[in-house]
Amino acid sequence: MSTKDSRSGRSAAAAHPLMLDEQPVTEAVDASVPESPATTAVRRRGRAGVHLKPQQMVAIGLAAAGVIALLVGWIGVSTKVEVWEQMPYLISGGFGGAILVGLGIAVYVAHEHAEDRRQRDVLARRVEHLETQLTTALTWRLDELEMALAAELDALAARLDLPAADRR
Repeated sequence: MSTKDSRSGRSAAAAHPLMLDEQPVTEAVDASVPESPATTAVRRRGRAGVHLKPQQMVAIGLAAAGVIALLVGWIGVSTKVEVWEQMPYLISGGFGGAILVGLGIAVYVAHEHAEDRRQRDVLARRVEHLETQLTTALTWRLDELEMALAAELDALAARLDLPAADRR
């Protein structure tokens, strides 16, 4: 004999304004809200192999080319005794390698910045979604509490309005 609340369609026990609803953990997640970055990272770790994005590959390539240029420059300088013979290696290998390493770092930092912005946007959408759900739930709870309080006040007023003979 479960009585249903006419407004929400819930049972009378669940319709109490101060009772929290029990929602199963296995409930499906709303598809319009993207999953958290942490969940995505865990799912990626489970897959075999490393997945690099194009910007990451470019950054690694530039840094590797820079390190190779630095090594070639160092080897070239170390084999020459005269300073005028070392200058081409210093300029091409040393400065060129340092610039390539710097560019590789810059590309990688730009990629990480873009990923951080993307994750921030995902989190902002999730927070907005949760805020909407919370606002809806709290509004419903306040309406239910207001209705329960009004019913109790009506019952109290009805008891106080009894004739004096019935108050004993």
